[in-house]
Amino acid sequence: MRLSSITSPAKALFASLALTAFMACGVPVTPPVTITPVAPQVPAVKSLPKGAEQISFNDPAYASRVMRGAAATSGPISASPATVDFGVVRPHSVVEGTIRLSNASSQAIFIEKATPSCTCTTVDMVGKQIPAQGSIDMPMSMKTNDAIGAKVAKVDLVFRGIPTPLSVTYKAEVAFIVRASPPFVDMTTADLSGKIELDPAKLRGTYKVQADDRKPFRVLSIDNQPASIDGFDPAKDAPRSEYTINYDFTTTPDASIPRWIIVETDRDDCPLVDLRVRHPATRYVPTIPFEQFRAAAGATSPNAAGEFSILLKKFAGRVLAVQSGDARFKITETSQTSDESGMLMRVGFSIDPALRGSYLFPVKFTVQAPSLEGAAPNSPVQGDLFVYGLVR
Repeated sequence: MRLSSITSPAKALFASLALTAFMACGVPVTPPVTITPVAPQVPAVKSLPKGAEQISFNDPAYASRVMRGAAATSGPISASPATVDFGVVRPHSVVEGTIRLSNASSQAIFIEKATPSCTCTTVDMVGKQIPAQGSIDMPMSMKTNDAIGAKVAKVDLVFRGIPTPLSVTYKAEVAFIVRASPPFVDMTTADLSGKIELDPAKLRGTYKVQADDRKPFRVLSIDNQPASIDGFDPAKDAPRSEYTINYDFTTTPDASIPRWIIVETDRDDCPLVDLRVRHPATRYVPTIPFEQFRAAAGATSPNAAGEFSILLKKFAGRVLAVQSGDARFKITETSQTSDESGMLMRVGFSIDPALRGSYLFPVKFTVQAPSLEGAAPNSPVQGDLFVYGLVR
């Protein structure tokens, strides 16, 4: 097995995400890959990866989608807006814009530090000065990764002679072009004490799958089985941009309830859509600070290798081993890099040549850190990450 470390700053932009089908149980596991820690690196965004989308809220065509927050102040310095919300953006997009820094004092003020909260954010303001009774523009950019959901980046500015830092924030909701609504299937209810229990009436229901760009597409399978689509016959009807899909777990044993439902589509830019299944049997108690509990390996052709990445948030320890929990998948390589947001792990794996369709398998991480909730300092802790993908 090959061991490597990330040396290219651009690799630190990979992150994790998301989609999975049903879990295989009772299969033998492959030997773990042990990890040799590497020195932390702090990469910066130099350029856009090939095919990345770049968006600017300074572009009039995009401005209507952006919500600008009120100004923030630190002494005589104000930032306007203090928070920029880009709304819904795609994975691997770059959003950018300009925030105006104003100085209400009678003398110029220098910017001594401009510290992003993660390497997904780029800003170059150190050493610049804001003129007395004047203002300057601060360009910023934020790159989204594989992780689906809310994305927040912050930059802390420190000014010479001003003790209190000033913070500005970028926000975005990262989502694939095809989405499920709601993004989960909830079969639970809470009693008066707050205890979560199964609600048998919710074992059967529907959810929608829709394309944000309204382009027609086809649903090819649900968890590798033919889809039950309300009011649609794939043999007769033309593709649509939205479907209502039926689910029924009334006769499914608890042990066979999937953690996620995986919808396969015919779109190359979004071959899989996942829905979290909320059921007492699928409850997950995290022991490792993964950014998400699932990671996307994407679609591959037969006999090709898979790869995923995952961020361990605010993690200052070591990853000791990575082990597949399914004999059809074998961990072949790992690499890691660290910055203020945590440790980013990239993991490569081989796939059984006979496998076709969507898949989900657990990957067990063994880590060690000075401080992890519920664990003694520097004691080994294990936790599962669920990896999804597609072979076709």
